[in-house]
Amino acid sequence: MIKKLRLHNFKTFLNFEIDLTRRHLIIGKNNTGKSNLCQAVRFLGATSLLDYDKLASPGGLEGFRHRGFRSPVAAFECACVLPWEGNRLTFEYKLHLQVSSPSAATGAAQLPLRTSLERLDVTSANSDKLVLLDSDGETAQVLHEEPSGRKGGVRGEAVPSKAPVGCSMLSKLYELDTNQMATLFKRFLGSIAYYAFSPPLMRYGWNMPEIVPSPTGPLLPNGPNLPFVLFRLKNEDEPRYRRLMAFVSQVEPEIDSIGFWVAPDNRPIPYVILKGGTRVSWDSLSDGTLCILALAAVFIFADRTEDPLSGWVPSVTMIEEPENSLYCGLLQSLWEDFSGLAPQSQFIFTSHSPYFIDLFDRDLSSVTSLRKDQMVTAGKPLTQYRSSIQQYRGDFSLGELHYKELFA
Repeated sequence: MIKKLRLHNFKTFLNFEIDLTRRHLIIGKNNTGKSNLCQAVRFLGATSLLDYDKLASPGGLEGFRHRGFRSPVAAFECACVLPWEGNRLTFEYKLHLQVSSPSAATGAAQLPLRTSLERLDVTSANSDKLVLLDSDGETAQVLHEEPSGRKGGVRGEAVPSKAPVGCSMLSKLYELDTNQMATLFKRFLGSIAYYAFSPPLMRYGWNMPEIVPSPTGPLLPNGPNLPFVLFRLKNEDEPRYRRLMAFVSQVEPEIDSIGFWVAPDNRPIPYVILKGGTRVSWDSLSDGTLCILALAAVFIFADRTEDPLSGWVPSVTMIEEPENSLYCGLLQSLWEDFSGLAPQSQFIFTSHSPYFIDLFDRDLSSVTSLRKDQMVTAGKPLTQYRSSIQQYRGDFSLGELHYKELFA
């Protein structure tokens, strides 16, 4: 999981730092930086897989850096703890990018984004800090981990090389026996997922030509391929599919299951089977039911990654305003049900809902309030408001205190 995130010179963030927990909530008024924070985490994860020019187009770089700060370098840093052979490894990763203005970003010599620093360190209970990757954007070195040295803390050989251009070292890392710890971290960053569910897209998006079924593809950020993901789960993991339908029955008790017939072009066509066998169309599902299906799918697929033979590390998932379209009286029971899924995975939420915020009433360290002053976003954990919260505890819930702007 991500324990700490640092951002500098990215959008409204200057020298920003946040500590994160396994189930973390970000709150704040509109336009304080909640979505930008999610965007930063999403961007950092994507740099482990894709070239920079696939992540930020020249037209999108105007708002990449803080508009009142003159430095051309944007910094992304994180500290993460991951399971490894029965132990835990602590990774510290730094990625600093030289950002060119769109007007100057022409030709290979002036790429929009270039690495100015990249470094990956790891520590464990059995060894001192090891530098797995190190680059100044021109030269680089990669630690070749000796297979016999991983458990005993023996250092391998640091092999020099040229730094890749227009991408991170992680994105070009081969998954070999000589770099298994770096590969673990790359897989972790690459697992970061982001969701902001759209009921209209979940209802009709699966029928758009550009939304195609995939045997391994994840749920897309707005959920247009939700039926295809459910089709895959039903075929691959019937017990978890039934568990998902149990969540849905809290909203729509008449639903028995989701059925499919396969069109000639191999596109699964979804329909709904009610108790008693009556069939109704997929587009008859309510917004709330679609959102429950999507939320349950996200938690259940995260739970699958924690299976011992999955080959993947526990994931990081960001969900913006997960309470949307849900009856507030269901939030507590759904939260309790979901808490038993994917216990090692990390979920980061944003919310304006007092009812959702109340779910964190007894875990103030898992809530961070953002505020923006003079175009700079700052964050405070609610533990710093503990005395004020205690003062009003008998009169107002945590969500009501947010509504009354105690944390603004």
